[in-house]
Amino acid sequence: MEYTAILYELLSGNTYLSLATADENGTPWASPVVYEFDETQGNLFFISAPDSRHIRNISKNPTVAFSIYNSAQTVGNAFGIQGSGRVEEVDSMDMPAELRSSLLSKVSMIVLNRSHRFYKIMIDEIYLPHAERWKNDKPLRILVMKNNKNNP
Repeated sequence: MEYTAILYELLSGNTYLSLATADENGTPWASPVVYEFDETQGNLFFISAPDSRHIRNISKNPTVAFSIYNSAQTVGNAFGIQGSGRVEEVDSMDMPAELRSSLLSKVSMIVLNRSHRFYKIMIDEIYLPHAERWKNDKPLRILVMKNNKNNP
């Protein structure tokens, strides 16, 4: 399977991503968040409470890292992605309606209140670890996407 196809399958076919942030002292924090992928712009969207630890960290440092993988995969045959980007709060009405609706339906089991906000990860880079190379102790990460339009 072509790497770009694997990337889009992973981005479109999963529900959670692990979002890594750091506070002003550099202390790391990782949070699972429900997300949606916008194929047209190459961004990820999620909903969170502004007083959550990861959002407080983002308010001080919007640079994040993330990983997406299907945890139901068998060991040795797993694919996942690792990436980095920047986060900003967005008005829900600025999101494509289909993405907004899909994201809201995914989090419908979570008690949302008026304080929850929508956020966008503007992806800078995405890497796909090469599973076959890892099996042979020859690490290789393939840069699948570098999004220069999101860099300031």
